[in-house]
Amino acid sequence: MKVLLLLSLASSAFGGPIQHSLHHFKYHFAFGDSYTDVGFNITTGPYPNPSNYEGNPDPPGKSSAYALNWAQDISAEYNKSLIYLYDFAHSGAIVNSSLISPYQSVNNTFTAQVDNQFLPYLTGEHRIVNWHSSDSLFTVFFGINDIDRALVLTDWDERLPLIQDSYWAYVEKLYNAGARNFAFLNLPTYWLSPGIINRGNATVVDIARHRNLLWNRELFKRFENFRCTHRTAFAKLVDVYGLWERMYANPAAYGLRNVTEYCDAYYG
Repeated sequence: MKVLLLLSLASSAFGGPIQHSLHHFKYHFAFGDSYTDVGFNITTGPYPNPSNYEGNPDPPGKSSAYALNWAQDISAEYNKSLIYLYDFAHSGAIVNSSLISPYQSVNNTFTAQVDNQFLPYLTGEHRIVNWHSSDSLFTVFFGINDIDRALVLTDWDERLPLIQDSYWAYVEKLYNAGARNFAFLNLPTYWLSPGIINRGNATVVDIARHRNLLWNRELFKRFENFRCTHRTAFAKLVDVYGLWERMYANPAAYGLRNVTEYCDAYYG
């Protein structure tokens, strides 16, 4: 995932560069699923501090990588100054539970991460930290679980625009709260994962591929619209798909081993 981080804030992503290099940021507000989750709990604390940039738990926390993930790397590895990580991501999260049946809880969603965590604790006169638009990075990484939970549904092509409507409506909420520096991550080659391939069903693989590509296409279209209509925002679309495709084609070049079975250590 460190390669992903380097890609995410470098020139190989779509769109113009984020306004600042990492060392200009003091806060990173992350929204997503198991690819981003570290186990942070804003209701219990402690909050990010100089002794622990993610507040709770101690790094690497419950990262599904069983090591620092890409969000943690921004704070711990590739910055020149301390960046406090407020990581609202949760394993299994989807965008909106009214559109796709969620894992675990109806609140395991992007909408809940914004409405129940970010807005109550980090906006308004009682917010727990005095962040500013210029010193804060907002990252959004969703879609894997939306596709996975919808594999048995037959109306994905009609449902996807509604999911994206909700996704970008909540980006708009972040913008209205003061967010100005954004990185949106598209989806990797989900259909090549052992969890899909090992089902031994070519139809399922084809469905997953089709929906994966549709997601990225729709995300790119909405991203371009966001950039055009929000001139005061600095936004980047991170091409995770392209990176995954290259790594899958030649894992040894990235120091990786091609795992063809489910990894017991992964619990995301």
